[in-house]
Amino acid sequence: MRIATTTAIPSLERPARRVGRPFAVRLAGVAVASFLPAVFWAFAIDLIAMWFGHGLSAMTLSVIGGTIAVFLFAVCAPLMLRSPEPNARLEADEALLD
Repeated sequence: MRIATTTAIPSLERPARRVGRPFAVRLAGVAVASFLPAVFWAFAIDLIAMWFGHGLSAMTLSVIGGTIAVFLFAVCAPLMLRSPEPNARLEADEALLD
């Protein structure tokens, strides 16, 4: 029974791995992952400061947001921009040829 199913559907024997996304797409993801939280937290800090009765200047909010964005970029970039496994692309190509 197993022989009949594997010869009828050869792709079940070896699952294809996902091929990595292009570098530009991954870089855009890092930019979004660092920029949006920075804007959110700068806005939240401004709301908290206004709640206490002290408005923050645009320069202070820019420095806060920029610092958060640079920190998140430094943390996210090595994780999100690492190259995919070298064998993953080969296995995906082989699966397409089968």
